[in-house]
Amino acid sequence: MPYESAADPERAAVLAPEILAAAGIDDARAWRVAVTLAGAAPFLAPALIRHADWLGRLAADDLDAARPAADYAARLRATLADVAADDSAGALRRFKYYELARLTVRDLWAAPDDVDATAVVLGELSHLADALLDAALQRALARVAARSGPPRWAGAAGRPAVSPRFVVLGMGKLGGEELNYSSDVDLIYVLESLPCGDGPSDLSPDEYYGRVAREFAALVTRVDADGFLYRIDLDLRPEGQSGPLVVPSEMLADYYDVWAATWEKAAFMKARPVAGDHAFGWRVIRALDPMIYRSSMDYAGVAAIRAMKDRVEQAVERSGGAFNVKVGSGGIRDIEFVAQALQLLHVGNA
Repeated sequence: MPYESAADPERAAVLAPEILAAAGIDDARAWRVAVTLAGAAPFLAPALIRHADWLGRLAADDLDAARPAADYAARLRATLADVAADDSAGALRRFKYYELARLTVRDLWAAPDDVDATAVVLGELSHLADALLDAALQRALARVAARSGPPRWAGAAGRPAVSPRFVVLGMGKLGGEELNYSSDVDLIYVLESLPCGDGPSDLSPDEYYGRVAREFAALVTRVDADGFLYRIDLDLRPEGQSGPLVVPSEMLADYYDVWAATWEKAAFMKARPVAGDHAFGWRVIRALDPMIYRSSMDYAGVAAIRAMKDRVEQAVERSGGAFNVKVGSGGIRDIEFVAQALQLLHVGNA
């Protein structure tokens, strides 16, 4: 395969032979995969060299077929079943980067104007993240339970013991199933509000699940030779960086009912459960619908969105005024603002 077909021919000419030599493969399809990745995604080259079997697996994989969300979860479960417990975090990172390489090839082999193919890849990137985040959360729960005991508290007023439900909500691009290759994951940790008594290690549910959240973040953000899973951004939780790490569900509802700014309500429209108790997560989201989509919403809400957009554009101007495809005039954020304003205005009256 000629290197001139690569996104960066010079870089492909250097890296592709190294990838092929490590794999010990010399066939046309493997060459095409290696040149494609070396020219457009050189950050994947070290992984392909270190894991010599990956190129052969990619060449044999069905690179034209999209993986459904359930497939990612099932494949990850099968992968983790074959690794030692102390290597599970590394296995998560290896799984991510193999699938990222596969998706990169699929994306680059599609026609440049195939918008539908791009949408499918963005969805797959999000579903891959879902599977990885849920697996990381299960490991975090297990580690905290091993140290502090199972998450079970005495019921209030002599009632049976309770185990509050916990969910990680995805926001932003992850919530909208449009995650890109370098996106942070915007998350909110939500804990079911339940009256309870004594629990494990004298911890309250908030304290216990705070430990879970910190263990989860350490697993997700840790960097080693196999890379990392994701950068986590928690700024969209109630009160942002000054808010609690884990948000009780009653507090979440009160915040969006009374305190949330219009832009926060617009952002919450993309919320969906990505890890933990999905049924509880959807219950939380649906309970907040009346707070997000007000039946009495008027054009003041649209004005608030416009004011936020103006602030973003002013920040762009202060930074030099260069065109920015995301936040500049006519950019991606403009489209989002129009869609969000229409939703906030009309969904509550639907």
